[in-house]
Amino acid sequence: MGRFTVDQLRGFAQEPLRKAVRKDARSILRDGAAQDRRTSHDIFLSHNHLDKEAVLGLKTHLEAQGYSVYVDSESDPQLDPQQVNNTTVEVVRSRLRSCRSILYATSENAEESKWMAWELGLGDGLDKKVAVVPVKGTPGSLVTREFLLVYPEIQDGTHGHRLWVRHPKGNFEAFRAWLSSGEAWRVGRRAY
Repeated sequence: MGRFTVDQLRGFAQEPLRKAVRKDARSILRDGAAQDRRTSHDIFLSHNHLDKEAVLGLKTHLEAQGYSVYVDSESDPQLDPQQVNNTTVEVVRSRLRSCRSILYATSENAEESKWMAWELGLGDGLDKKVAVVPVKGTPGSLVTREFLLVYPEIQDGTHGHRLWVRHPKGNFEAFRAWLSSGEAWRVGRRAY
C-alpha cells in the first residue's frame, strides 16, 4: 500500500481517452448526459484547480472501482472559482450535502486554495465521511496542515487497485467498508 503518485494518477487520467477512441460520439454524449443528471455522489473530491490532471486521474481511478465522484469543474462547469458569489456557495454546499463523503486531495497547491479548508470543514460539520488523499511526488503533498492530521488518509493498494483508509492511530480499513459504515468520523467522537 502507499500514497498515490503523480505519474500513477496521470496514467489513470489517460485511460478514458484510450477508451473514448473505441467509442462512437453518440455513446460518449449519452454517458456524459447520464453523469450530468446525477443528483448524489459517493465522493466529493475537494482539490485545487491547479491540480486538474492529478484530480482527473484520481477521479478516473475511483470511478473505475464503482464510485461516483463529484468534481466541480466537470459536474458544474458554470462555476468560476475566480468569481465567487452566493450562488457558487449554495451550489457547492448543496453538492456537499448530496455526497456520502469528502476526500481532500492534498498537494503543494492545496495550501493555496481558499475553498478546500471550507469544503472540508463543511463536510465535517455535516457529518460526512472525511479523509485526506496525499499525492506523493508533488512537493508539499505530505500532510502539513495540523488540522488534517486528525482525519483518516486514503491509500492505494498495490494489487487489484483496492483502496485503504489509514486511520490516525495507524490501523487500516478497506475503503468500501469505511464508506459504507453508518457512523461518520468526527474529532473526539470516535477513536481510531
